[in-house]
Amino acid sequence: MKSLQHARQSGPSRRGIRWTTAVLASASLMLAGCAADTGPSESSTDGALIVGVTQDVGKFDPIYSNLPTYNQFAYATPVYQTAGGEYGPYLASSWEFAPDNTSIALTLRSDAKFSDGTEVDADAVANSMVRFLTTMSPKLQQYGTQIAGVTATADDTVEIAFKNPVPQSYALSLLNQDSAFAMITAPAATADPESIEATTNGAGPYQLDPEKSTSGTEYTYVPNPHYFAPETLTYDTVVIKPFSDPSALGSALTSGQVTYAVSLLAPLAGQAESAGMQMSKGALGIGESGTAMLVFGDRTEGPLADVRVRQAIAHAIPRDDLNSSLYAGFATPTSSATPAGLPGHTGEDPYAYDLDRAKQLLSEAGFPNGFDLVVTSPSAMDPGNLLGQAVQGALQALGINVTLERNDDPFTALMGKILTDGGFPAYIYNAGGANVFGHVTGSMSGVGPINPNGEPLPMSVTDALTAAVTAPADEQDELLVKVTEAIDEIQWSVTLISVPRLTAVQPGVKSVPASYLTPEPNPISPNKGESWSGN
Repeated sequence: MKSLQHARQSGPSRRGIRWTTAVLASASLMLAGCAADTGPSESSTDGALIVGVTQDVGKFDPIYSNLPTYNQFAYATPVYQTAGGEYGPYLASSWEFAPDNTSIALTLRSDAKFSDGTEVDADAVANSMVRFLTTMSPKLQQYGTQIAGVTATADDTVEIAFKNPVPQSYALSLLNQDSAFAMITAPAATADPESIEATTNGAGPYQLDPEKSTSGTEYTYVPNPHYFAPETLTYDTVVIKPFSDPSALGSALTSGQVTYAVSLLAPLAGQAESAGMQMSKGALGIGESGTAMLVFGDRTEGPLADVRVRQAIAHAIPRDDLNSSLYAGFATPTSSATPAGLPGHTGEDPYAYDLDRAKQLLSEAGFPNGFDLVVTSPSAMDPGNLLGQAVQGALQALGINVTLERNDDPFTALMGKILTDGGFPAYIYNAGGANVFGHVTGSMSGVGPINPNGEPLPMSVTDALTAAVTAPADEQDELLVKVTEAIDEIQWSVTLISVPRLTAVQPGVKSVPASYLTPEPNPISPNKGESWSGN
């Protein structure tokens, strides 16, 4: 990931680090931001950008919403990340890292206001961030595990402290427009979180209009009258429509009922492309897209306690077949934990399909005839449970008898079961949008989505992590590759395939990128020339 800001860099001496997941936040913070202009351009016929998604919102509070799509239009963040992966100003005009990478200082803009008219000041931002850090939620694992505190160090400067040195790319990813930690809520909302369960109150370009919205059907956003860059808005309104039936979403797109559809199933995306729609692929994914994995929730006893068994399963996955049969060729077959586009990507395929090698490993582990395994396939991660069925079929070749159990919990409820109830013996999971440092500290350290029973990290992983974060900034990405290699070796989870977040857009819409390195597509940008326009 690249940054548009220059940071102070230094290479502190290497030292052992204990990676923890406890969260303790305190302090106060001042924040206001900066953005470049985007001149207004032609909007759709009725002035509306209509978004089709696959999940309802749940609650509009960024801490609890099921998709960041519902928040990104209403909440501004310190940093904006472009589709190409560059970090630039949004609420913060610049930033500087401490020499040892244990903190980041933000210099803030002064003209931002929330949609209720109050100023984005130090107390507002500090209280918003602290509320996130002190509220138990599944998103805390993703964004909050390495943050020690937030402090206003001057009228226009905010310092975010980390518990340990962190890669600079990771720190900036916590502050972009897809991060629930960075979505700053107004003081009234922070003091009364229930007030934003059914509406919004942020400093972003739009705000929800509850009177024009119908729960479960469509949610209408209108311009924030206090937005600091109104000239960048290219649509009069934004309407988000949830579709529980993926086929209905595809039909709504091809019939012109939505401007763009997010997270289309691959066969439907292929149909949309054939119908002339623009395709924009999110390499990192979120929810049902991302790095699709088979997670082994219980590795303490039985066959899954032996790493050779886990490696055998990894070698038994026919990823090219999965790509062609399930994802219409849109996915990227890979067996490594870190996808292309993120720091730590190895470019290697350590567990390429090799059934003979898989059988050899299984025999060496003492299970030449296989064993019984229960695999949970959550619909929130695996729509239609097609990936779970493919895994079930693939493992039959090893003599592993898979009982597939479907789970229809929405995302938030599913994560609650994984993080608080010990998860499942084995389950399909998608790790979307996290670089390898975030993957380890947020999903594998302590209790996390890849480690629901809180087993300690192996020394091979912690040593590689320590080397990466204590290195100079220009050496960190190379050393993060070693972290991925250590993760791939232990196979706490088998990478099945890298599934992009498939976004299909009406052909008349302008400035749509062919791909994006953010979890969500971002139609409205504070950067000149990046906002979408037209229909």
